[in-house]
Amino acid sequence: GPRQCVHVGCCDEMKHNCVAHLSGMVAQEGKALPSPAAHARPLFGAPGRAAPKAPPSGVESPLRDEPRVVYEDDDLAVVLKPAGWSCLPNPKGVSASWSKLKPLARRRVVADLMLQEEAPALQAWLLLQFGADPNCDASRDQDCDRGLAHRLDVDTSGPLLVGKTSKGFEHARKQVVAGVLKDYVALVHGTFSTDRGECRIPVDTSPFAETRRVRVDPEGQPACTVWEALLEYEAPESGEHYTLVHCRMVTLRTHQLRAHMQHLGHPVVGDELYGTGGSSDLCPRMFVHKLRIGFFNLSGQTCIESCSLQAVPELWNALRRLRKAGGMAMNGCGAPGL
Repeated sequence: GPRQCVHVGCCDEMKHNCVAHLSGMVAQEGKALPSPAAHARPLFGAPGRAAPKAPPSGVESPLRDEPRVVYEDDDLAVVLKPAGWSCLPNPKGVSASWSKLKPLARRRVVADLMLQEEAPALQAWLLLQFGADPNCDASRDQDCDRGLAHRLDVDTSGPLLVGKTSKGFEHARKQVVAGVLKDYVALVHGTFSTDRGECRIPVDTSPFAETRRVRVDPEGQPACTVWEALLEYEAPESGEHYTLVHCRMVTLRTHQLRAHMQHLGHPVVGDELYGTGGSSDLCPRMFVHKLRIGFFNLSGQTCIESCSLQAVPELWNALRRLRKAGGMAMNGCGAPGL
């Protein structure tokens, strides 16, 4: 759980929100550490390798962006999954023969996936991206889900850890079980009475198979979401208030972030299951983005990969239409808004 940071001047109460830890800063003799607002800047920074790719030739109006690789070594990869791609296990319609296609033929299949109405399987893209490499046996193996070590909801974007080789997949699975760094950002309805806090209400996932929903319940599984309000927004026309929230998922139960935000009285914008009962005119999809993943690679090196909000234009553009009203990221962080 949260622990007080040794750098008292740069964090408030919780190590989860410490500038020095999240930004990798080192104190230098005679120099003060930055204020807590400093660690908000990477959330709004340049997208780097996570930037959207140009669609394949001939695709003018894709229904979803293409995934992209933001980290890669011989055994592992981190792939940014855009919204609109499914991570459900054992997907249908993924042909093992795709790994034998020529590069242009593989790109044509990617184009078809980006245009189809039903959410395509991310595993299909993994096979097309890595399957032609003879060393990437996990990408061709349906039994290990083409290397996909964990999942995100269809409507959620963010980085996922993938095993390219069988050895990499087993390592990635162990990393997920041991606990990888999981940071999310969400736009929620309303404003909070405090700048930060944590929600430790247990989450009962037993109804999910039947209702596709979970519920907060004292008899559920232990769950902890550490949150901090980054920026308050106001809709120019309606005057409705929103808050951009940074969430560190200490645990990650099914729909935990969404259920916890609803429990706190601040449902996620665009969340039709736990939200206000309808879709949002502000954003074309649910405003949840996984922005950071941290893990150890097979060499024991610490890897922290970030995918800023600029990597997801539909969310970035939604914020640009709102008026900034207050919060730690109000100035000097590059946050979008009027």
